[in-house]
Amino acid sequence: FTARTAVFMEDTFFKAKEGVVYADSDDTVSSGSDSTESDSEEDTVSTVSGTSGIKGVVHRYHTRSKVRTPLVELESSEDDVGGYHSAEGSDDLNEGNIAMALAIKEIYKEPTSYEEALGSSEAKEWEEAIQRELASMAENKVWTLSKNKGVRGTVGTKWVFKRKLRADGTVDKYKARLVAKGYSQRAGIDFDEVFAPVAKYKSFRMILALAAKHSLKLHQADVSTAFLYADIQEDIYIKAPKGLGLEEGQILKLRKTLYGLKQSPMEWNKLLDSALLKMGFKRSNADDCVYSKKGHGCTLLLGIYVDDLLLAYKEKRDLDELLGCLETHFKITHGEATWYLRMKIEVSRNGI
Repeated sequence: FTARTAVFMEDTFFKAKEGVVYADSDDTVSSGSDSTESDSEEDTVSTVSGTSGIKGVVHRYHTRSKVRTPLVELESSEDDVGGYHSAEGSDDLNEGNIAMALAIKEIYKEPTSYEEALGSSEAKEWEEAIQRELASMAENKVWTLSKNKGVRGTVGTKWVFKRKLRADGTVDKYKARLVAKGYSQRAGIDFDEVFAPVAKYKSFRMILALAAKHSLKLHQADVSTAFLYADIQEDIYIKAPKGLGLEEGQILKLRKTLYGLKQSPMEWNKLLDSALLKMGFKRSNADDCVYSKKGHGCTLLLGIYVDDLLLAYKEKRDLDELLGCLETHFKITHGEATWYLRMKIEVSRNGI
């Protein structure tokens, strides 16, 4: 059992502790498959109120035989974790697993507001994350001060806080992101087209397969604050965010796109596409977010998922040249590809 498994499991058990009913014991769960399909399993939780708190049972439901097998009995108590009792025959769900899942839920609970972040025990880390985000915005000249405080259609903003975890579940980085409340944008005024492609998962599998076949090495790169590089075409005004040190009610006019705006992904994709084409890459006809560059001993494959890049290369000099070109346009972090889009990548003599 690992911390990553606990993070995967945490929501199910935390909601069960709160008394959210996923499936009653008399309900029939439909899998949507016909009788010709093989039997499959899914875990459900049924809960009932009791004098000592919320009790629940995790069942494994067999979709074809329609048989429920009890796996774990849950019983909450006054403390955060509660009491849990393993049912006989439970192999992968036990007291330690559930307790760890709930403990991680509490430990890694993230602030939902600026005030909550600065009032938490990790206020120093969150404040540093906020200042990094504001410094990045100042570096990219994301906005200019507006003299008009009565602009109509002003878009609000909020801070979003996240912890970036390592593979073993420990905290790698505290991230604070200023996000625009894009739901208040007006179609035809604040935005027009919004479509932005991302590479398909099967395209990434294709890149991995080609890398294994042709003995290519794998690398990954992440563009920091990617959306802040793209110019915005419309006139959009936002309210000054908390932490910027401006007087309340100050209005800012955006020069660059901001996370949360409806057109931001599209504008970023256009900017990255233009930069790659200038570097000599060719876009795939099958997937608009897969690029290749071949010739003169150079072999490079590139898959893009918003601001996450997966690279397959033959020679180290080709990788260094590509990273150097990218760094002239954007601030990036990169390293050997080990985890990508929740996929663990392992390279051995036998392949990937």
